[in-house]
Amino acid sequence: MGGEVKFQLGQNPYIKLVLHALKHRVSSVNGILIGRLDDASSTVDIVDAVPLSHSQIGLLPTLEIALIQ
Repeated sequence: MGGEVKFQLGQNPYIKLVLHALKHRVSSVNGILIGRLDDASSTVDIVDAVPLSHSQIGLLPTLEIALIQ
């Protein structure tokens, strides 16, 4: 995989991202994007989004706990 990689964001993950951001307008929101790499076209198809947190607290502790679970 030495060339340019493209990302394609599906409709459902996009909606999850936007709704999470709109629900918590005054806070920063964090989450994880889940996708698959298509080697033939060098494209990452993002198929899901998992909202994790929405606060002003640092990202690292929250992210570590979420990934362990």
